[in-house]
Amino acid sequence: VEKIGSGGFGQVYKARWKQVSVAIKSVDYNEDDEIEQEEDTFEREVLLLNSLKHPNVIQFFGVCITDRRKLMVMEYLGGGSLDKLISELRLKRKMIKLIDKIRILFGVSNGLSYLHNLKPKMIIHRDLKSANILLDENMQPKVCDFGLSKLI
Repeated sequence: VEKIGSGGFGQVYKARWKQVSVAIKSVDYNEDDEIEQEEDTFEREVLLLNSLKHPNVIQFFGVCITDRRKLMVMEYLGGGSLDKLISELRLKRKMIKLIDKIRILFGVSNGLSYLHNLKPKMIIHRDLKSANILLDENMQPKVCDFGLSKLI
């Protein structure tokens, strides 16, 4: 198990599960008054992810729940976030190749189109940003982080 990220929600780890690399999002609860809101956000995200199947949306595998921690198991993408890629290239004074920009643009558009055309209710992501677009080794993007999403 290797820690690969962190944020206000908790940490993200890379691990192996059933011979596959996975990302494990650990949601830690710090303040008692935040627990109920964070549980609602976690449950909403799990329910949404469990129903989504698209090549440009992060694949959800399952959850593990303990007294003070909730773990969400999802596919691991070795390319990191689009935000991280942009920052790294900016430091090197380089740009993303045109073909990769097009691949990312079309992939994210396809993922959002899928979410917006679901029946009976569409999903609005509400937090789409470069940090919530993950890339695989071939620069194929996947939309992730559905904690603020809304069914309409």
